[in-house]
Amino acid sequence: MTPTLEWRRARAVSRSAGLVRGVRRGALRLWLAVTAGALTLVATHLALLFTLFGELDLRVAAIDGGVAVLGLAAVAWYIGTIIDERARHAVEAVLLEVLETPRNIRDTAAAALDALADEGIVLGAAVAVTGEDVDAPLEIVAATGYPDPWLRTAPPLRIG
Repeated sequence: MTPTLEWRRARAVSRSAGLVRGVRRGALRLWLAVTAGALTLVATHLALLFTLFGELDLRVAAIDGGVAVLGLAAVAWYIGTIIDERARHAVEAVLLEVLETPRNIRDTAAAALDALADEGIVLGAAVAVTGEDVDAPLEIVAATGYPDPWLRTAPPLRIG
């Protein structure tokens, strides 16, 4: 029941290694740049007002802060949707790369779970298949993030 290590020997250097992490790092950099830009705009506006009028009106500062927070919220939502889409494509690339190498079901499942765990997408996951009988229990063919003996001692599961 333990997956073979044959797929590890045939595993070439991954073209998509770190792709999902790169998407997340890019999102963080974009968020930091937008926040720095918003803070710079607010600070510049308040500095100009202070220079022109010789005093700092707290109402204007509160309005500037409120507008900045609303703008940052909208930008955060937009960045989140873009990052979700980019991450989805990155996960597809990782899984397609795993599926390029011909293997049996057990090795393919183990390779896919390892690739997802390497990218930090899953902490724990299991892949189970069923036999040809409708009432046949599910057989766990690969797992990651669980203790080693769990795969051998996992109770049989049934659909329905």
